[in-house]
Amino acid sequence: MQRQCWDVYQEKEPPNYAAKQEWQSQAILPKPYAAVQFAVAMVQAAFSPQFLSIKEEPKNQVSAFWTRLMLRQLDEQHANFVVRFSDAAEMGFAVGQSFEMIPLWGPKGLTYSLVEPWKIYRDPDALTREPQSGMYWIHEEYLDYWVLRQGEQTGRYQNTLGLQQMGAQSPVVNQMAQQPEQARLRQYVYQRHKYRDAILTREFWGTVLSPKGELLLENSTFAVAGNRVIQTPGPSPYSSLRWPGVSFSPLPHLLRFEGRSLLQSVCSLWYYMCNLLSMHADYQNWIVNPMRE
Repeated sequence: MQRQCWDVYQEKEPPNYAAKQEWQSQAILPKPYAAVQFAVAMVQAAFSPQFLSIKEEPKNQVSAFWTRLMLRQLDEQHANFVVRFSDAAEMGFAVGQSFEMIPLWGPKGLTYSLVEPWKIYRDPDALTREPQSGMYWIHEEYLDYWVLRQGEQTGRYQNTLGLQQMGAQSPVVNQMAQQPEQARLRQYVYQRHKYRDAILTREFWGTVLSPKGELLLENSTFAVAGNRVIQTPGPSPYSSLRWPGVSFSPLPHLLRFEGRSLLQSVCSLWYYMCNLLSMHADYQNWIVNPMRE
């Protein structure tokens, strides 16, 4: 459903257009993209210049300090929170689940990395509106081999030498990925060109169980590149978070964490409108040129 909604949001032609003949019209109504953009504009309009407020602080001075600090870190020169949150909401309106917002702290301060929802594997038992619920959270990406080697030099990873030699081994295909991603996920190593290899890397956060189902670590993290563990399980570095990513749905579902797309209920109707417009154009062309076969 996410893939179908994404194609509709991109206003990709209906699937049956591939079977049309050359003379037949293939009209596309520019409506889904505009509908999502209208919803995003409403989200952006909700942010006032002073949209933060700190509550339940024992002293007003402490509240004022945190307010100034957050406004500084979330401004356009740093995290650019309003734009990044609006982009995440745009994905949520389009496919039902927002970008995964992962905060990063760098030399310039706070920033946000936006990860596509189909690159995040969350426990199906996660609760609605609670991004820290469930047993596990897995972030899957293709990382360049040199990035992994550099991570080993800084002490983050280990045993990364020779990872680019796993190209012949095949993992499970991610069915929720986009078409270009799906082709790459058929192998552990994606060769961008002769001198650049990208390794399928999975970062795990959450609860670790033994083969007997017994609890080993409650809040832990480790990383796997291909079929090789490059970061051994250890406790989470966060005191109040189980994993760094946070996502949401503008139209939440009552019983599951993944929400509902703004376009989900109108996909078939949009296909029907495009086909109807194309048929009308074909009829008009037949009237003008009735000798067409």
